[in-house]
Amino acid sequence: MKQIYFSALLLCAFASASAQNDMSFEPGGYGANYAWNVFENDDNPPLEFVANPDQTGINPSATVAKFQVRGAGQPWAGCETQQPGTQPWEGGPGMGNWVLTPESAIIKIMVYKKTISDVGIKLVMPNDDARPEKKVSNTMISQWEELTFDFTDIIDHPAMPPGNVYNQIVIFMDFAEREDDGVMFFDNIIFGDNDIDDETNGIKDNAAIVINMFPNPVKDVLTLNCTGSIDSMNVYNMLGQQVAATAPGTNKAELNVAHLQKGVYMVNLVVDGAAVSQKFIKE
Repeated sequence: MKQIYFSALLLCAFASASAQNDMSFEPGGYGANYAWNVFENDDNPPLEFVANPDQTGINPSATVAKFQVRGAGQPWAGCETQQPGTQPWEGGPGMGNWVLTPESAIIKIMVYKKTISDVGIKLVMPNDDARPEKKVSNTMISQWEELTFDFTDIIDHPAMPPGNVYNQIVIFMDFAEREDDGVMFFDNIIFGDNDIDDETNGIKDNAAIVINMFPNPVKDVLTLNCTGSIDSMNVYNMLGQQVAATAPGTNKAELNVAHLQKGVYMVNLVVDGAAVSQKFIKE
C-alpha cells in the first residue's frame, strides 16, 4: 500500500485549520469558494463577493463578502458556511472539520457597516451542537474595523461532545432589531491569534514538529513517527466522539484501528508539550 507522509507545520488545531481556513475571499484563497446559507433574513438574498467599498483604511483587500440585511428579517438573521449532508442547507463545499484549541480560539473579522450594532459569531460541531453565539459591537461606521472574538471558554466545554471538532462558522452581521434594509461587508476572518505569547499561555510553537503518519488510508495499524516525544494521542470521529487514546511517551506510536468504521478521523497529539492535529482515512 502506498505510504503518504505528512509534514506538520500542522495547523495547531484551528491553527490546525488556521492557514487552511483563514478567509480572505480572494481568488485562490478561502471563503468565496465555500457554499454559504443565508437564514432568517426575509427573502434571504444570497451572500455576495464583491469589490471592496473602501481600500483606503486598514483593509486594502480587493474582494470582500457582502451581506444584505432586511428590515423584515429577524434580529438573528445571518449567514453560515455549509456542512456536509443531504439537507437543503447542507451539501458544501464548506470549511471541513477542524479542532479548536487555545492557539486557535481567538477569531478576528473585519467589518464595514453604516450602523452601530452587535456582530455575532457562532461555531458549530458536525452534529450541530453549538454554544451560544458571541457578540461584539462595531464602534465605527462607514470604515473598516477589526473585531476580536474569544472562544477559549468553549474548549472542552462540559456541555459539548469531546474532541473540540467543529466544521461550521455562523456570522450575524446585525444582531439587533431594525426597520430598514441595509448593506454590510465583512472580510479577513482569521482563526488564531498571531500575537499569542507562548510563555503565558503554555502552548509551544509547533513549527519544528514533523509527523510521519502511514499508511494513509489505513486498514489495520496506523504508525506515527515524530521528531519529538508523543505525550498523548487522542482519536476522534467526525462527530467529535473519542474512539481511541494512548500516551506512548516515545517518538513512535502504533495504533490498531481495525475496529473503526470506514471514514475520516482526527488525531489530536501533544508532542513535547505542543498541540498538533492530523487526519487519517480508515479503509
